[in-house]
Amino acid sequence: MSADSASYRLRRTFTLALASGYSRPISSRGQVFNNLEVEGILMEVSEKASRRSMIRSFFASVAAAGAGMFGVAHAQTKPVEMVKRTSTDNQPAGDKPPMFSNWVTYGNLVFIAGKGEHTPGDITAHTTAVLNLLEAELKNAGSSMDKVLKVNVYLHDMRDFEAMNAVYRGRFGPNPPVRTTVAVHAGIPGSSLVEIDCIATR
Repeated sequence: MSADSASYRLRRTFTLALASGYSRPISSRGQVFNNLEVEGILMEVSEKASRRSMIRSFFASVAAAGAGMFGVAHAQTKPVEMVKRTSTDNQPAGDKPPMFSNWVTYGNLVFIAGKGEHTPGDITAHTTAVLNLLEAELKNAGSSMDKVLKVNVYLHDMRDFEAMNAVYRGRFGPNPPVRTTVAVHAGIPGSSLVEIDCIATR
C-alpha cells in the first residue's frame, strides 16, 4: 500500500469512526482496525511526508547555491566605463589648449598619437627610438605593446622599408597587430625618417 492511499484510508477510517460513534477506527467496509494497524498507517504517512520534505530541502539548497553563484559572477563582472580620458585632462587652467593629446582612452580602447624621432640618425636608430616612445606612451595609458591591435607606419622613404622591418619585427610580441605601411609623398613633418601610431586595448 502506498503512503498516499494509506493517508486516504486513515482519514476515511477516522471519519467513519467518528460518524458512527465507534471508539475504535472502522473502515468503509466495516473492518475494525486495531492499534497496531493504525500505527502502521501513521508510520507510512510520516515516512512519505519526511521524504517529501527532504526532496524539497534538496532542491531549495540547489536553487540557493545557483543563485549565490550567479550573484558572485554578476558582482565580479564590472561594466566598462565608456568615458573619454586623455593625456591632457589635467592641463593647467588658463593655458592654451594643446595641439593634440599624446594618448586618448575610451572604455578599454587606447589611441596613441604618432611618434617620431627628430634627432640625427639613420632609419634603424629612428625606428628603435620611435618604438621605445610608443611603448612608454602605451604604459602611460595603461596598456602595453602586446595589447596593440592596429599600427600605422609612415616612412619618409620607402627604400627604408626593409631596415625598418628589421627593427620592428618582434617588438609587439609573438602575435603582432595588423599594420599599414606607407611612404609619405610630401615627407614626414620635422626630421624623423619614420612615424608610428597605434590603437590598443587595456
